Amino acid sequence: MPNGIGEYDESKTGVSFTMLKRWMRCREEARLSLMGWQPTRTSEALTFGSIVHSILEEAHRARSEKRLKAIPTKNKIMTWVAIAEAKWREQNPRADTYALEALETCLGMAEAVLPVYFDYWHESFLKSQWVETEDKFAVVFDLPNGRHIAFKGYRDAVFRLKRGLWILETKTTSKINENTLIDALPLDLQSKAYMLSYEMQAGEELRGFVRNIIRRPGLRRGKAESLSSFIKRIEADVDKRPEFYFLRFEIAITREELRSFKVEFVDMLQEFWKWRWDISRHFKNTTNCIGTYGACDMLPICGRGDYSRHARADWAKEEGSGGTVRPRKRRRSKRKDEKAKGDIPGRTILLRRSGPRT
Repeated sequence: MPNGIGEYDESKTGVSFTMLKRWMRCREEARLSLMGWQPTRTSEALTFGSIVHSILEEAHRARSEKRLKAIPTKNKIMTWVAIAEAKWREQNPRADTYALEALETCLGMAEAVLPVYFDYWHESFLKSQWVETEDKFAVVFDLPNGRHIAFKGYRDAVFRLKRGLWILETKTTSKINENTLIDALPLDLQSKAYMLSYEMQAGEELRGFVRNIIRRPGLRRGKAESLSSFIKRIEADVDKRPEFYFLRFEIAITREELRSFKVEFVDMLQEFWKWRWDISRHFKNTTNCIGTYGACDMLPICGRGDYSRHARADWAKEEGSGGTVRPRKRRRSKRKDEKAKGDIPGRTILLRRSGPRT
């Protein structure tokens, strides 16, 4: 087995999409992560994403519990921003000065961006029935070799419209290529894997998933510019061109597509199992040391044996299952035509904004 992860039990502890992504990217990165090595500095991009996801979770839960009858006010959003900040500080006790400065900037960005976001998508936010919000799951997959792996993670949200159930997956990014994204989304591993896990748990069919994109502001702060002035400038830019900052793509997935994907996904989980038990070989993927979004987090360790920018945590906290479930019998939907409008295999629809508020 790869050196250093002898205590890791994939059948009980489970494997997350994040770990699978690391393993596909580089097996050495996955090994170091399972050993518990984590960078002590969190990037601004990850911090912004964490803050936004926390606030959306609060909003969707408030709607599902009928505590929110309209889109959230700016004051309500600021309350959720404070909750998100407290969560971040608890999760990052070793944050240095750089990370804390990035946190303050990201909190301000969230306060500037999200009021416009909720106004932009107000119709879908209010008309959707929010069935699940940031639900922690762990589902056991049976492998062809007779072994078992618990796949686990957090789904952003599941919502119901007249056209059925959909998964909402939110991503925050600064770089978007719409044409490439439209081609790639029907193949999205995470969303399809989360669809499978939901259907195995709830026993109810999903129609597909919606990729909800919130662009991280790319404006630069001037050397003499105060943080408050910078945030006001961001707010003005988002308010001026919301269609640039907010995109949604609806991807309908047919039964045939999902069945085919399940076979492929189970094969992937078995290959992970083989690697974990040293049946499949271990190697470094040096072509991924520096990628589109920067260097691998583990590069200082791999390249120079430098652990000074990392701390060792308990891997079980990240890959722990929190309980697993066996698949339940799926309730079939009332739809008869698999290829009804919106269910064409691979079809990706760019959703438009809500209509004018009255």
